[in-house]
Amino acid sequence: MDGGVSGTTEAFARVKIDRLLEDAGWNLTDGVSVLFEHALPDGTQTDYALCDRRGRPLAALEAKRASKEPARAAGQGRHYAEQLGVPSPP
Repeated sequence: MDGGVSGTTEAFARVKIDRLLEDAGWNLTDGVSVLFEHALPDGTQTDYALCDRRGRPLAALEAKRASKEPARAAGQGRHYAEQLGVPSPP
C-alpha cells in the first residue's frame, strides 16, 4: 500500500468520497443513509452502502486508491450491489 502523501492511498480516496457524498446531500452520520464497511451476506464487505430513507440499499461504493483503474473494480462493485440486493438499472 502506498503510505506516502501523494494522494493515492485508499484512505485518501475515502476522505474525498466522504466530502463528495456530503456535497451531494448524503447524511454520513444518521446511521441509515450511508453505511461504512458494511458486511454482506457472503462474508465480504463494501466500503459504502448508500440507502434510501427506509434503509433499503440503493448503491454500493468501493474506495480505491487513485492509481487503480476504475474499470478493474467494476466487477467487485457489481458483486457488492448484487449482495445488497440493489435494483438493476432499467
